[in-house]
Amino acid sequence: MAYLGLSPAVQTTAMAYQDLTGGTGTSFTLDHPVGNAAEIEVFVNNVRQEPTVAYTVSGTSLSMTGSIVATDDFYVNFQLDEKIAG
Repeated sequence: MAYLGLSPAVQTTAMAYQDLTGGTGTSFTLDHPVGNAAEIEVFVNNVRQEPTVAYTVSGTSLSMTGSIVATDDFYVNFQLDEKIAG
């Protein structure tokens, strides 16, 4: 496909999702490693949690400051950089 002007970017951001519903406690393992708390969005019962206040993250380890119960709707959205062909 031809483009006028500059070529499109060769890098974009993709979203990945992990459902942690049914887990309990404060420590969880993530599917993807992350560098800091701003690289993920954590939701408990559809309420977004504040990074570094409600949770911390290191690699694939997610630590919640409050305990999660099995009946909580608990999930994580990842913001991953993904290369695409240009």
